[in-house]
Amino acid sequence: MSTNAKKIEEVQELEMPFKLRERQFSLILSRPSLFYGLPKIHKNLHICKTCKVSPSLCIKVPPHTDLKLRHIIAGPACQTHSLINFLDILLKPFLKYVKSFIRDDLDMLNYLPNTINEGTLLVSFDVVNLYTNIPHDYGIEAITFWLEKYSEGIPGRINHRLIIAALKFILLNNYIMFHTVYYRQKCGIAMGTRATPAIANLEWVT
Repeated sequence: MSTNAKKIEEVQELEMPFKLRERQFSLILSRPSLFYGLPKIHKNLHICKTCKVSPSLCIKVPPHTDLKLRHIIAGPACQTHSLINFLDILLKPFLKYVKSFIRDDLDMLNYLPNTINEGTLLVSFDVVNLYTNIPHDYGIEAITFWLEKYSEGIPGRINHRLIIAALKFILLNNYIMFHTVYYRQKCGIAMGTRATPAIANLEWVT
């Protein structure tokens, strides 16, 4: 049995009045999280200029050293994905207490006024590397805060200790593969996991 499998068993053995199904945390058919990059062609000046003047649907782009990548970590079937999905289901209901939370672009339409005065300026901003800049201890502290403040948001049959133990396990055991080499994420919320957005949104306003 792998080290991760043993740790998952330890999480399962926490005091709980119900038995978790073994298949929920099964490691069968698991695959490592993969790290790759998508080129940000829309931010490359040469490509943008060429697209504007080219009458063709296709353009020839020479090699560029300034073509940046959008880092992507995909882990839909990583070893901890079932545990992560379980945590995501438990944490998402807390987002209704975050006044600034907007689910997606369609949800944003619900907050926009029907009429906008002339001269109105729509402003948006982005937090640089938000996920990777949240220390593990701070993330755990933030989730603990929400569990204590809105304890009624968690079914009584689920022990809060289980949630925190699961979160710690996920944060400390996020392994990523790049060019056949494995890396462990040492800082920040586990990238490429389903629960990451919920954790980040709850931490952001704590």
